[in-house]
Amino acid sequence: GGGIGRDCADDLAGRARAVDAILTGPGMSEDADTEAVVSALVRGGKEAAFVLDAGALVALRADPDLTRSLSRPAIITPHAGEMAKLLDMDREAVEADPLAAARRATERFGTVTVMKGGRTQVVSPDGRAWCYEMGHVGLAISGSGDTLAGLIVGLLARGAEPEAAALWSVYAHGEAGRRLARRYGGIGFLAREIPAEVPCILAEVMT
Repeated sequence: GGGIGRDCADDLAGRARAVDAILTGPGMSEDADTEAVVSALVRGGKEAAFVLDAGALVALRADPDLTRSLSRPAIITPHAGEMAKLLDMDREAVEADPLAAARRATERFGTVTVMKGGRTQVVSPDGRAWCYEMGHVGLAISGSGDTLAGLIVGLLARGAEPEAAALWSVYAHGEAGRRLARRYGGIGFLAREIPAEVPCILAEVMT
């Protein structure tokens, strides 16, 4: 299959200067090309808000200080397996204490860390931490994590601060899963059905 190679890096860096928010990583391989592309985006988009998910995390493994030069903290959204690779830990250790893993990632990379799981942990660079405990098993479906990352970057693009964008998105994503499960059954919905639930959920809690 095709992909975005390192030969696109300079062009993407230039384009990154003209946008407010960038999500990178979903669908990308964990390889040197992805590392080069993500690094170029960060270099070019220093005023943009960033979400690094999935394959993009390879760039942080190579350069833990990569996003510290950004104008605001980047947001990373690893699940337990990705966090284990990111921190060079056993997955079992991450799953045993996801909050500790999220804190360790935030300290190492200077990011807002969204540690996805049955109990999603959010940790900010100033040490504050939150836990969303209402996640539904149906949200483990393929594409659900990409959807969460998309929700976060959408709120960033509308001007939300990183911590707020992460927290609102985690809540809306989880609540959408609960509502869809009531409607279709525990594993009867698809990731593409999650976004349609979000506007009403956010309207309910913001008014």
